[in-house]
Amino acid sequence: MSKIQNPHTVTALILLMSAVVAPAMAATEYPLEVVEMHSSLEVPFETPHTDWAAPYAGGRIRVMFITGKNHTTMLGVTRYAVETRQRFDIEADVVMVESGVFGGSAGEKRLRRLLAKPYDCYVVKPGDAIDRVATELREIIMSHVRDGAGMVMPSGKATNKKIVAEAEPLESLPEMIKGRAIDAFKLGKGRLTTVPIDQGWNLGEPAATPEDRIFGVDLKRDLSYEATGRAILWTARREPKLRVSADVGGASIARGDLARRLVKVSWKGSISGGSLNLEARFLRQTQGFAPVQQLATSQSAEGTAELSMPLLPAGDHWLHVVARSDRGVEGWALTPFTVTSDEQVANLKLLRDWGEAGGRIEGSVEIQTPHREDRTLDVNALDRYGRVLARRSFPAPPTEVTFDLPTASWMPNYIGVEAVLLKDGQPVCMTYAPQAYTIPKRKKDEWNMVFWGRMHSHQSLDIIEDTLSRCGGGSRYETTRQAWWPMSRAGMNYGAYCEAGLQRQSWYGGSTPKAGWRRDAIAFDDKGEFKIGCWNDQPASDNRVRKWLDNEMAYRRHGCLVYSMGDEKDFWGSCLHPSCMKKYRTYLQQQYGTIEALNESWSTDFASFDEVQLSEPDNDRYRNNLRKTFGTIDAYNKEWLTRYSSFDEITRQHVT
Repeated sequence: MSKIQNPHTVTALILLMSAVVAPAMAATEYPLEVVEMHSSLEVPFETPHTDWAAPYAGGRIRVMFITGKNHTTMLGVTRYAVETRQRFDIEADVVMVESGVFGGSAGEKRLRRLLAKPYDCYVVKPGDAIDRVATELREIIMSHVRDGAGMVMPSGKATNKKIVAEAEPLESLPEMIKGRAIDAFKLGKGRLTTVPIDQGWNLGEPAATPEDRIFGVDLKRDLSYEATGRAILWTARREPKLRVSADVGGASIARGDLARRLVKVSWKGSISGGSLNLEARFLRQTQGFAPVQQLATSQSAEGTAELSMPLLPAGDHWLHVVARSDRGVEGWALTPFTVTSDEQVANLKLLRDWGEAGGRIEGSVEIQTPHREDRTLDVNALDRYGRVLARRSFPAPPTEVTFDLPTASWMPNYIGVEAVLLKDGQPVCMTYAPQAYTIPKRKKDEWNMVFWGRMHSHQSLDIIEDTLSRCGGGSRYETTRQAWWPMSRAGMNYGAYCEAGLQRQSWYGGSTPKAGWRRDAIAFDDKGEFKIGCWNDQPASDNRVRKWLDNEMAYRRHGCLVYSMGDEKDFWGSCLHPSCMKKYRTYLQQQYGTIEALNESWSTDFASFDEVQLSEPDNDRYRNNLRKTFGTIDAYNKEWLTRYSSFDEITRQHVT
């Protein structure tokens, strides 16, 4: 397990989030230094991980990652390359593509330079990313593969069917990649695999499990990249020369049989370093990174050892055995198995999933066991690391237990609730509340750095939210479509998005003002009043806002810094509702003071402010004023981001 670094550097954060500077068109040109910066994999934000083959006794492997890039992606599309590189001894370069290579001619020049020295393996995600590379450069890559290099692509819908159709499936899978949801092919002299890259978990709603919400997905991420790394090693013809295996005696083991089970570990092959040191550890999602057990030391490249099976709780487990020499990892085994039990803790329910500090966490849980008198039930309030914050114990628990746990201001804002059945202090089985319990941390007496934006990756929400928090973020603007819990788990609260009854901005020809022309699309009824309702019409406007605000009130249980009502809303235009006209005339009186001053400025002869209208029925006076003010329609269009061809096209809908 590596240490988690905590650098507070803007550059590293930009690289983690992977530049959003490029618009959707691939031909956009950027200087080479910009392309290099956004293609860097030297990101000093590490996730907790297992060094499956780092350092690797078989030597470093050269890998090119070719990855698709979407201009709206706010989280790094190269993160999967960073995660793979953390766990394996890889010398890596990344090439991002949109409709073409990112950076335009500078990006293609860089790719051509990189391809001058063939890579051991090319990882393509998604599979069609390679189709967006210029034909000549794509053929260089494919010729490398046909001449003996490896290629790894995602499986399923994200694969490249044309490349797979050219390849020849293997009749039987090599031992190196067997049992890892990996399909293997020959492609000329090269090797091709398809594997579920970065798809072993989903942090969105409702896919995340209760265990994901409390403990995170570090183990799931580890297991997924272990399979990806195996695929890379095999396709690159750099698989370990030492085969390590661990036999636990079956895919399913009754908990009562664990004490009689011995794990049989064997290794055979050749080693490139000195003596071997074998270590073992048992993994499960709810325990974090397990302690390592020394298994054996051997001078031979062939041998066996036995390991006693510990008394594990019911659930899914993995046994990781690794053989190391002074050169690095010589080989490893990862063996999944499930522990079963006739006892069960189920239906853990919370009376409510939030409360103020000092309140009680109340709920109930069901216990099914034929050994009730010999059991104790612990109900625990946990932080994200599994540390117990509060506990209630129930000896000889009945079929249903009701409980309450204290909370305090020193506790984190995000608390998991666990019910675990124990025998002699050892966990037999356990379950978790579907949602965490939250204590609102409003932070209104603090200086808050607020981060805005939706992250478009359900695989990496925890990484980015934790990183933003570690970089000083105290609050997040994003509660519309994004899962809330990774933000709360990272210790941040919210600036909740609310509707305001205002029109959303629309643009011709692009998603930003600079990319297109502004639409004059404010919707009026036949009376000249806003169809969505006049902003100045009280109390109707307040009631409308209250309805939208109520939709966001649930976020108060997670801690709200502020309720935001201004995201990309359109304040252009006014209408002819009497309330709007009254507000407009009040504004004019504040600006001019007297009706005489207004008449002098406007060349009008109103007797009072009550006579002032927004425009004449045919808009002629309004258009003439615009001609005097702007001179040319081009000047008007530049100022208001419109694209009228003449002042005659302008309607009163554009009055502000």
